[in-house]
Amino acid sequence: MRSSLWKGGKTERVKCLYCSKEFSVWPSRKGRKFCDKKCFDLWQKENGACGVDSIHWKGGKAKCIDCGTVLDSYLYKRCKPCENKCRVGKESSAWKGGKVKSICQFCGSDVWHFPSRSPKFCNRACFTNWKAENWVGENSPGWQGGISEFPYGDGFTGRLRRKIRERDGEKCVLCGSGRGERELYVHHIDYDKDNHDQYNLITLCPKCHGATNVDRPYWETTFQSIFAARTL
Repeated sequence: MRSSLWKGGKTERVKCLYCSKEFSVWPSRKGRKFCDKKCFDLWQKENGACGVDSIHWKGGKAKCIDCGTVLDSYLYKRCKPCENKCRVGKESSAWKGGKVKSICQFCGSDVWHFPSRSPKFCNRACFTNWKAENWVGENSPGWQGGISEFPYGDGFTGRLRRKIRERDGEKCVLCGSGRGERELYVHHIDYDKDNHDQYNLITLCPKCHGATNVDRPYWETTFQSIFAARTL
C-alpha cells in the first residue's frame, strides 16, 4: 500500500556533468548535476574550482594576528607561542587581579591566595593546632553534653575487656588493625557505659573508636549488623 505522501518516486533522469552517466533523482533534487561526490571532486580539480577559483575560498591559510605566522587551521587566531603568552598573568582573559593577602588565624603569618579561595590558615599544621586550642569541650562540633566523662559502671573490668578482644581475634572489627600495630579499645555499641553485655561490646582501634563519636545511630546499626552476620 502506497503512502499518502507518495509523489511518484525517482522519476527525474539527469546526466552527470563529469562522466555523462544518467542517474535518477527525486523531483525535489532535479537540480543535481553529479552522480556522486567522486565525480564532483574530479570535476572541481579539472575545471579550476580549487584555491582562489573555489566558491569557498577564504584567502588561504590563516595567519597569527600577533606575529603573522602561517597557521595550520582556520580555527585558530594565534600561533601556540603567542597563545601561551596571552594565557599568562595580566594578559590572560581570566585575569582577576592575581593573588590577595590574608592573615593566618593561628600564627598570624601572611597567606597569599587567589580571590576564589578564602583560606583561614597558612597550612594544615596551623589548622590542627588551632582546633586543639579552640575545639575543646562545649566548643567542639562533636560535643555530646559531656557524656564521655561519665565513669563506667561496675563490671567493666580488665578481664572482661581482655575476653572481648580475644573473642574478636585481637583486632579492630572495622579496619582489621591488630594489637601489635596500635592499642585496642572495647566499645559500648549502644553508648551505655553500664551495659556490659558481651553483645554490646566490640573491639576497635583508636582511629575507628574516635569515628564512632559522630553519627551514633549509624554506628549502632553497623555493629548490630556485624553481630547478626556472625550468628548466621
